[in-house]
Amino acid sequence: PRSTLFPYTTLFRSGTNDLSEFRARYGQGAARSILQVLARTLRNSVWPTDVVGTWNDSQFIAILMGCGEDALHAVSARMLRMLSNATITWWGEQLSVALSTGCTAARPGDTVKTMLERVRAGFEGNMGTDGAQRSAATGGAN
Repeated sequence: PRSTLFPYTTLFRSGTNDLSEFRARYGQGAARSILQVLARTLRNSVWPTDVVGTWNDSQFIAILMGCGEDALHAVSARMLRMLSNATITWWGEQLSVALSTGCTAARPGDTVKTMLERVRAGFEGNMGTDGAQRSAATGGAN
């Protein structure tokens, strides 16, 4: 059974692991530029019925309609791959940032709060300082 509030809905959160370091090294203009490329990549990677927004100054959230638990891990990995290919050319140098993601599907009895808590936990559990790309998909019963 699916949640009656969010049938076939997935929350996907992504963000940079090292934006403050990136900003310190390349400047505010480069940081703004890479975030714009990430936002455009994410927006162009989803269906018109999905919703993409900013979570904070270095993170994004997407509400993916029609995406249930069965596709959760594949969708999370695909989104991370697409976002990981986002680069900018800054003073002749190709730049990118390390990313982390968290993803969860709606479960019976979910509220907005419970879904946000799960996606936050998955995302924050993947944040690292070693530059590695990380992804977490939280589906099924925990």
